[in-house]
Amino acid sequence: FRKLRMNSKATFLELSNPFMHLVKRTKTPEHMALFAAVFTIARVIWLPMLIWQLLQHGLPVTDPRLRCVSAFYLLNLFWYFKILKILYQGAMGASATTSPKKEV
Repeated sequence: FRKLRMNSKATFLELSNPFMHLVKRTKTPEHMALFAAVFTIARVIWLPMLIWQLLQHGLPVTDPRLRCVSAFYLLNLFWYFKILKILYQGAMGASATTSPKKEV
């Protein structure tokens, strides 16, 4: 882990947290989209790259540290799909309120 500087690389995973708190405070669609983008980069793309580096460095798949990181990735995927659902529902709600209503 030290040779690969994993602790330094893992701090990048926390980059999405300030944006999450911003979304909680403001609840604007723009901030939610920004949070989703940063979450995608920091947790959905970056984390598998870290796992791949560990595997390339010779860490066995059965290593408990690798299993914990993999479980953390699965948790992030669960959160990611919830974020996408919120974005989708927000987009659908916005389009429903902005579309002109037909009179019958």
